[in-house]
Amino acid sequence: MGASRYDEVALSEIADFRNGKGLSPDRYTAAGKYPVFGSNGQIARTNELLNEDWIVVIGRVGAYCGAVHRVFEPSWVTDNAIVARPKPGVDVRYLYYRLSTLNLRATAIGSAQPLVTQGGLNVVRAYHAPPVAQRAIAHILGTLDDKIELNRRMNETLEAMARALFTSWFVD
Repeated sequence: MGASRYDEVALSEIADFRNGKGLSPDRYTAAGKYPVFGSNGQIARTNELLNEDWIVVIGRVGAYCGAVHRVFEPSWVTDNAIVARPKPGVDVRYLYYRLSTLNLRATAIGSAQPLVTQGGLNVVRAYHAPPVAQRAIAHILGTLDDKIELNRRMNETLEAMARALFTSWFVD
C-alpha cells in the first residue's frame, strides 16, 4: 500500500471481523456501565464488558443487517452483530466512516432472514486512505457529526421550551 495513494484493498486488509457474543437479557440493567449493541445499535446497558477498545459494529442478521454503528467506549456486542476492529495503522473513526459508505447489506446471504457474514465482509473491496488522510477524514466527518448531534439536542430543548410556553399560555 502506497504512503500517499488510495489503494483498493479487501476489507480483511484493514479490519478484523468477529461475531459478538450472546448476553442474556437478565444481564441488562438500566444503570449498567456499558452499552449493549445489537444489529440496530444500542439496545440496553450492562455491567458485563466484552470490548475494552473503540470498535465498529455491523448488523449481522435481520432487517438491519449491514447497518454500521460506531462504539467509541467500552461495550458489549451481541451475537446479532459483527465487531470490526481496525488493523494496525488504521484509524477506528476512519474505519467507521469507510464502512458506512459501503453497501454492506449487499453481502448478505438468505432472503427471509438476511445474514451478513465475516467471510462476506472480508472480500469486499474498497479504496483505503493513507494514515494522514485517514486522520483528516475522520476529524472532518467527526466534527460534522458532533455539530449535527449538538443541533439535534438544541432542537429537542427548543421544542420542550415551545411546548412549555404553549401549555402555560393556552392550557393553564
